[in-house]
Parts: sequence; structure tokens; C-alpha cells
Amino acid sequence: MALALAMALSVGVAQILTVVANQRHLARQRAAAVLEAGNLMEQIAARPWEQTAPGQSPVSLSEACRQWLPGAELKLEITDEKPDARRIRIEIAWHDPLGQRAAPVCLVGWKFPAKEEGR
Repeated sequence: MALALAMALSVGVAQILTVVANQRHLARQRAAAVLEAGNLMEQIAARPWEQTAPGQSPVSLSEACRQWLPGAELKLEITDEKPDARRIRIEIAWHDPLGQRAAPVCLVGWKFPAKEEGR
């Protein structure tokens, strides 16, 4: 009887440890996606105004991100907004440790044209 109880307990503990390991891995993946989105936003912000027109895709996911996030996909939307502003939306999606689609990370920022001298 004690052996059966010990076996059931060890199976339960193993299942809990597996769930915890998957959650830790997903948290690390989410942190990597957040860092990648921030880096991409910085790259876009550093580009000249003309190189960030709507419809352009001036950046792509890094190789390290693609390795860390299985099936990673980047969605980049640049839209013009008034007055003289561009809305930049970056979304990164990937598959979790179980192979299912993880909730994507989304970052939104705005870019404004550089002020001309004497203005």
C-alpha cells in the first residue's frame, strides 16, 4: 500500500515539475520576444524619416530570436497619423514549448520627423 502511494506521489510530482519547467521556458521566450521587439523599435526609430514610410519593412527578426523562438513571425505595421507622425506597431508571435501558438508580444511607438534647423 505504501509503495502504491509513493508511486502515485512521485508521478504527481513529476507532472508538476514538467508544468513548472514549461512555464519557465515560456517566460524566458516571452522575455526574449520583448527584448527583440524593443531592439527592432530602436532600429526603426534610428532610421531617417523617409526610410520608415508605410508599407516598408525596414527590419527583420534576428537570427538569435529565430533560434530561441520556434516558428517566430514578425508583423510590422507603419501607418501615417496626423500631425506628421507615424505609428509603428511590432508584433512577434511564436510557438510555446508544447508546440502551440503562444500569446504574441506587441509594442507600439510613434516616430516624428526631425526638426529642421532654424525652426
